[in-house]
Amino acid sequence: MGYRVGYQCFSTKEAAYDYLLSQQLPTISADGTLLRPVKQGENWYFQGQIVQLSLPECDIPQQIEFGMLLATPFLLLAVMIFGFKVIMKLIEKMTSVGGESHD
Repeated sequence: MGYRVGYQCFSTKEAAYDYLLSQQLPTISADGTLLRPVKQGENWYFQGQIVQLSLPECDIPQQIEFGMLLATPFLLLAVMIFGFKVIMKLIEKMTSVGGESHD
């Protein structure tokens, strides 16, 4: 099992935290202090408190399988279109007078 952040699946919680929290832009509070998450060792901290996120679980092999299932119809459609084009060009060459192409 892994941890999902957006559309990405990470094998470890640390990698998911690193990806998510390293993208957080720092903000400036009303009193002028800089607010941003900071990594110390393996943990992330925000204003001295350890960050605990609730990330949904994901399964990397299942995600790959889903991608293959989603891509297969499009791949088959592309192969069929290519095949029809090749057959059409073959028919045009066979029916042209003297082997001339009508392209």
